[in-house]
Amino acid sequence: MLGSHFMDLTPAFFDRWREHRELHYMDRVREVFAQADPDEDWLQGARRRARVMETAASLRHSGVEVGEPEGDAAVLLEGATENVGAADVVALRAYAAAYDVALTAAHEQAPLTPALLDDLHARICSGGPQARTDGDVAALCDWLAAPPAGGHPAVVAALAHLELLRIRRWADGNARLARLVLLLLLDREGYGYFDLLAPSVAWRDPRKQLDVAIEQLPSNAAQTHPLTEHVVHDAATAVRDMVAWVRAEEAPGSLQALLFGSPLQP
Repeated sequence: MLGSHFMDLTPAFFDRWREHRELHYMDRVREVFAQADPDEDWLQGARRRARVMETAASLRHSGVEVGEPEGDAAVLLEGATENVGAADVVALRAYAAAYDVALTAAHEQAPLTPALLDDLHARICSGGPQARTDGDVAALCDWLAAPPAGGHPAVVAALAHLELLRIRRWADGNARLARLVLLLLLDREGYGYFDLLAPSVAWRDPRKQLDVAIEQLPSNAAQTHPLTEHVVHDAATAVRDMVAWVRAEEAPGSLQALLFGSPLQP
């Protein structure tokens, strides 16, 4: 079970999410994407763009120099090391490698295990000293193997994200790993949208949010734990942004891209 001092995980907690409008929006987008049959060449190009966006944004949040998007793309996709400015090429390639492993695990419906977390972290920043015992991470993985019935996958993923930040197992790279795990869990449940979702594009670090009591939340916050609400809202915002950029930047000549933009905004 997740740390009881960190958040409320009673059945009533999950019941409060059932009518959450942003979760319904994410579900609607998933339905549209599930019915689409995109051109493979177009899709590969859009996936490459999402990969660059996710890697650059995640590293930028962690204070890593990533340079301009054109340089990021060259480093990640073409192996170039020249004319990329001050970008941290090693960090870019390391996160990109971890990103690929996370997506592969999601596609294979692999369970999240301490070994997988250690592997992803080692790829992100070459490992680091553990700050807590393995029991915390093992408990999280056990909980994710059998989450509460009826718990929405985006809420479960948000809880995992927050719990990894709370555990803070490593001296560095915890936030990057937490974002990567959120992406893995969403993708595994069908919310990766053809691997086009890049959650970090619109990300705000939940550790910087005030710890507001549930009773003080505004009525439109669904009476959920404020930090969980924060992460779910950012995931839904990332979905909206993804739909927008697919339509605006990938759509010329692609009917599939236009179809992807059909869900109404929440």
